[in-house]
Amino acid sequence: MNLALFGMFRSGTNFLWWVLSQDPQFKHSYTEPLHPLLLQDIEKYKHYHSFKDLPQLERYFSSDFAINNYSLRANEPYPELERYLSYLLQENNTLIKINRMSLRTGWFVYNFPHVACIGIIRDPRAVSYSHLVHDINGPWDPIFFDYCMQHKDYRKYLLPLQDALPYVKIIALWRLYAEHMDRLVNTKAMAPVIKLEYLSSNPLEAVATIYRHISHKGIPDEVIKAVKEPSEDAFFWGKGGKKLYEEVPAFMWKEAIKLTGAQEMMEVFGYEM
Repeated sequence: MNLALFGMFRSGTNFLWWVLSQDPQFKHSYTEPLHPLLLQDIEKYKHYHSFKDLPQLERYFSSDFAINNYSLRANEPYPELERYLSYLLQENNTLIKINRMSLRTGWFVYNFPHVACIGIIRDPRAVSYSHLVHDINGPWDPIFFDYCMQHKDYRKYLLPLQDALPYVKIIALWRLYAEHMDRLVNTKAMAPVIKLEYLSSNPLEAVATIYRHISHKGIPDEVIKAVKEPSEDAFFWGKGGKKLYEEVPAFMWKEAIKLTGAQEMMEVFGYEM
């Protein structure tokens, strides 16, 4: 079985990927395959070392994958990206985690129907706050905002927000991502979508939810150990449910949520105003 994990940046994808990568059934495990600096960083970062086992990586990879056609309908052609991902998934029992597919997830599901897919989602206020606090050189997602706005499906929605502050743009992209996830879950194309808050407060139960969908054998001991004793390689954020975004005045979040129309999707995923 091949498994793909999707989620926005700063939503817990690194930790969840690391935990699942401890499952011995996965012979290959890749993270951030669309990173534009992947080829340069393979030796630099431990979590990229698995790419060294791919002798034809340079042939299939392109740094353009990170931003070109950042939004794709399910049946829109992107043969170069399809060939690259097919190369990564050519062998069974492969785990892959992709952040830069937020608005291309439906495309992935359409083109790779035999790959099991799961998602992770986080309170949009926490996602936005985390970006603004940790991204020293500026938050990433507002950069992708411009690429998303190029697609005809999102231009009408995003154009009025093009001059909004970064924290508002992040919530707008969260809404689009959440709509994608909700649509895929409702069509049985993806299951489940795990809330980061659930993974943080009840990690073993959250992982058990995933395994009920992808395996009939239960959670491997190696994964249980990884959940209980995460290593430094896990990018673990720590347990607890403190809402750091509450350091920002509530009226600012309410205004951003109103501007972006994100409340409906927040309610779908159980996030209260």
